[in-house]
Amino acid sequence: MAMSGVASEAAGLDLRLLVPLVAALCAFVAWVGRIWYEGWQDNRRRARAQDNLVRALYAEIDFNTRDMEEFLEKSPSEAVLRDKMTADPNLVPHITDARHTEIYRCRISELHTVKHETLRRMVHFYGVLEKIKVQIDADNYPSYKTLSIEGRMNAVLVIIRTAERARDFGQDILDDMAEDYVALGLTRFDRSFRSRL
Repeated sequence: MAMSGVASEAAGLDLRLLVPLVAALCAFVAWVGRIWYEGWQDNRRRARAQDNLVRALYAEIDFNTRDMEEFLEKSPSEAVLRDKMTADPNLVPHITDARHTEIYRCRISELHTVKHETLRRMVHFYGVLEKIKVQIDADNYPSYKTLSIEGRMNAVLVIIRTAERARDFGQDILDDMAEDYVALGLTRFDRSFRSRL
């Protein structure tokens, strides 16, 4: 009988030790689970933010590339341009700078999340757009009118050649992004809807 009292006392002691150990283990598992879940949520949030940045950059590059395509389609041939400039020596071709760089400029600190080769091309693309802006500005300076017809022709042709480079870079970047981010389903915007309105 004395032996059974000792055994039940030991079982009670074991149970009293087991309950806090189980409680501590449950608390630890819950803590680890919470940390894992918060990390998982942070990763999802970062992935969504990166996807949104890629989509926005794609749309902006598409817009600028489409502008280059339209500018080149609507630009007169070199012969037509030469005839018009010869006929009117005071003619200053009207070329506007309508590039959009807000997403690129405002979120430049986040661009490191874009794939390296795409980022390199992107920086080059936006650099070429900036070059076009400077070239257009130069054609609007009073000194432009002091150039010979050949000089003014060359200034306009430089803009056209730079626009061709920007178009080509833009198309390459868009193709690369569509391949690199297949899951996002990136496609170019169809501007032809304007003609249907």
